[in-house]
This record gives sequence, structure tokens and C-alpha cells, in this order.
Amino acid sequence: MEFQTSTSNCSTNFSRNCTLAYGGNETKEEGYDYSGKFQPYADILPIVLAVLIIAANTLILCLVYKRRTLRTVTNYILCSLAMSDLMVGLVGIPLFLACNIIRRVTICVVAELWLRFLSLSTASHLIMVTLDRYLAIIHSLRYGSLVTKQRGFVIISSIWVMSAFMSIVQLDWMHPNDLVGLSSESQIRKAVAFDIVCILVYVVFSFLFMLLTYSRILYEVVRQSKNIKKNSTPGWQETRLHNRREWKAVSMFAIMLGMYIICWLPYFLHRIQQLLGNEFFTLDHVTEYVFIQLRFLTSMINPCLYVFGKHDFRKTLGKSLGCNKQKTYIPSTCSDQTRSTLLKTSTM
Repeated sequence: MEFQTSTSNCSTNFSRNCTLAYGGNETKEEGYDYSGKFQPYADILPIVLAVLIIAANTLILCLVYKRRTLRTVTNYILCSLAMSDLMVGLVGIPLFLACNIIRRVTICVVAELWLRFLSLSTASHLIMVTLDRYLAIIHSLRYGSLVTKQRGFVIISSIWVMSAFMSIVQLDWMHPNDLVGLSSESQIRKAVAFDIVCILVYVVFSFLFMLLTYSRILYEVVRQSKNIKKNSTPGWQETRLHNRREWKAVSMFAIMLGMYIICWLPYFLHRIQQLLGNEFFTLDHVTEYVFIQLRFLTSMINPCLYVFGKHDFRKTLGKSLGCNKQKTYIPSTCSDQTRSTLLKTSTM
């Protein structure tokens, strides 16, 4: 297979102006406008996503800032993830739109580097969230000594540094002021190799790691549930509630895995297709547009999936909105007279 060097393809994560970013003449296809201007049918969706991303992730950061009870190592990792997603809405999507509208080579290359940096950062944060949940459930007794704030900050800093390094590496073959761009076969080989490494490390390995980890967590949750039911005498309502929480956990794991693959794998495959051209596979414009926008969707789903799904965040958000109502717990073993007295006391 010979590498595609024609100007109709490029390694950037945008479609209608990729030829401008890496030199050459544009190729127009029937029904699509490649001129450098604002196009509502293509640009309104990312603008809406940017607004939702900024609102959701800002809310998460504000909750942790205002509530000391939320300042745990786990939530610090989630805050770092929220910051990464927030920068997608504040910087990444505006750069993406500026590349499409202004159509300057420098802006397009910076947009590619910035979005790649944030994509690797997001994937790394998701792995750390998975590892944190594994330690919290499998090694619950040692969790406090294993996961400290100092180690948490070191890991978070390492994620940002490694993501930045992986993004800057691309400058070896991507030059903001180079109008020729990926015109040589050696440059394209490097770009393809880099994308394949990203797929293997940040998609395939991450998926397998998360799949095995969540399977182990699920097995441990079910095992602990059976032991509690066997060695203790909880009421049927308590048992049913516990089983319901188990199935919620199963659903959460399935959503995590599904959304990660659905949103990230098409993006990396699209990049390789841009480099290799139709020899790899063909994409119509609608499919290509969907592949590109899916990356942004994860930054809106992450705060809902990884943060709003946590009990402490839900409880804090409910208190902030004034939705939580204090409930009085009445033991099932007390007599009717005692229950009546407790109810009367709680209403005073």
C-alpha cells in the first residue's frame, strides 16, 4: 500500500478545510461548500455543545470549590477531568471553528495539537478513575493509605505532562508555518505510526483495562452482596435495595465502556483514513461529520456519567438546589407505639 500524499487528505481533525491546513488545492464535491465562512448546518452543533460543556463542567468545579466534603482524592481526579473537558468547550471547539472559518494554516495546526492534547488527557483521566474505583472496592481497607492526596496530585500532574508531551511530539512532522505540510511519504509514515500508537494505547489498551477492571469490580460487588445476605439478617427491603444498586453499577460500567468506544474509536480511525485515503476505507460527508463531532460529545457526557452518578455530588447538588428532604429512620423492630412516638417527635 502506498501512502496517500494527494492534497485531498490530511491528518487534521477537521474536514472541509484540511487541504488548506497542509497545502495544495481544494477539491470541491457536489452539494458541499468548502469556502471559508460560517456555515450554520455545520457550525451550530459544535457551538451548542461548547455551551453545554462549559455549563456542566463549570458546575462540577463550583460544587467542589464550595463544599469541603467533596474535596477527596477521587473528586480531585474528577475535577481534573472536568477541567480537561472544560478546556474543550472554552478553547478546543473555538479553535476548531476558527480553523473552519478563518482557514489559516497556523490556526488549524494549533487546533489539531490542542484537541489531541485534550483527547489524550481525557483518556488518561478515565483510566485513573477506573483504577481509583478498583482500589476503593477491591482494597477498601488499604484504600486510605494507598490513595493519598499527595499521590493523587502527583498522578494528576503526570497525566497533564504526559498528554502535553504526546501532543508536542507531533511538531516533528506538523509545522504551523509550513504551507507544504504532510507532502512527503516520511512525514505521513510518522503521522500514521503515531495515530496507530494512540489507537493501541488510548483506545484498545484502555478498553481492555477498563473491561477487565470493571468485570473484577462487579464480581467483587456480587460476592460481597452474597456474603452479607448469608452472614447477616437484613430485611428484604434492604436486600432489594442493595441488589438494585448492584444493577445500577452494572449499567454504569456498560455505559462507560460503550460511550468510550463509540466516541473515541471513530475519531482515530477517521484520522488514519484522512492519511491513507480511500485505500483504507471510504467515508461520506455525513459520516465524517458525525465522527468528528463525537469527540466533543464525550466532554459533555463525562460530567454527567462520572460525577453526577456519584452519590456525594448528587447529594450536594440537591442541597444546593434545596431538593433534599431530611428523612427520619425508624427501625423495623420497634413497636407500633414507639413508631408513633418517633413520628410525632419528628413533626415537632
